[in-house]
Amino acid sequence: MSPAHLLEIGERIFDLQRLFNLREANLIPEDDTVQPRFLEKNPNLAKEVRRYYRARQWDRNGVPSIKN
Repeated sequence: MSPAHLLEIGERIFDLQRLFNLREANLIPEDDTVQPRFLEKNPNLAKEVRRYYRARQWDRNGVPSIKN
C-alpha cells in the first residue's frame, strides 16, 4: 500500500470514530473543547475548531460528510 492510501484509510477510520461518538454520545460542537487552563493561552479556540472541521471536510457541527 502506498503512503497516500494509508493516509486515506486513517482518515476514514477517524471519520467513522467521529460518527460513532456523535451517535452514541450525542456530541455537540461545544463538546470539542479543552480544559480551561488551555483556553487562557488560546482565546481563539472556537475559531480554530471551526477551521479544523473545514480541514477534515466536516460540517459546522463537526459531522463528517457522507462523501468521506
